[in-house]
Amino acid sequence: MKQARKVALIDLKDYPRELYSAYWEIHVNGNEKDGFEWVLRIYDRATSKLLDESNGVELTRDDADTAAQTSVKAEMEKYLRPEPKEYKSIGPPANKQSGYALTLGPIEMLLGILDRLFSGLIYALAFSTVVRNERVQRIQVNIDLGAGAGFLRIYDGARPATGGAATTLLAELTFTDHCAGAAAAAALTMSAITADASANATGTATWFRCVDSTGTFVLDGSVSTSGSDLNLNSTSISVGQNVAVTSFVITDGNA
Repeated sequence: MKQARKVALIDLKDYPRELYSAYWEIHVNGNEKDGFEWVLRIYDRATSKLLDESNGVELTRDDADTAAQTSVKAEMEKYLRPEPKEYKSIGPPANKQSGYALTLGPIEMLLGILDRLFSGLIYALAFSTVVRNERVQRIQVNIDLGAGAGFLRIYDGARPATGGAATTLLAELTFTDHCAGAAAAAALTMSAITADASANATGTATWFRCVDSTGTFVLDGSVSTSGSDLNLNSTSISVGQNVAVTSFVITDGNA
């Protein structure tokens, strides 16, 4: 049997955090001769503790993936969070906002706006270390998606909007597969990164992008010699030169 390869992750995008207390991971491995085994793991959102695990064997990879996702849908109701209460008062017709039915009068609406405004100005969100570990671990999960190792790509020019069209690729370094271990103290420390022995182009490094093995976007960051998301000894890169990153740690904020 071939080494297990994660082919699907069912998480926040499809089943929002505010609705479910768990997230689901699907792994599929095997081949056409021996069949494809699927493994479904269910984790607690708050602690990342494994809650349940199930598996099966199918004739094709698509059938295995479908069987696993069918199993997810059968188990989803177990992990639904309690629905929020409904609040009503005298005022205009009800409006649906974030799962609540709101019928507010003019004064209540004004107080609500002021509360949101001042809350945003005075207070910043602060998460527990457990939650921050969970957040930053998602980076590792997404870089490791696909059949092989992900890439750290360094570019020149103006950094685009998040995930936008890339500028000139100066160098492409290769992550270890898996790119990192478990997050600790709200930080994800990347495993050894294979240098680009021959840079693709000449230019000034200004930003970087992390992608999975298929080139799917994961994150963008700034590049400089200090004070940036990725700091290099020199941002001047020449075609054919060796480009290496010896240490790469991503720390989650909101402490």
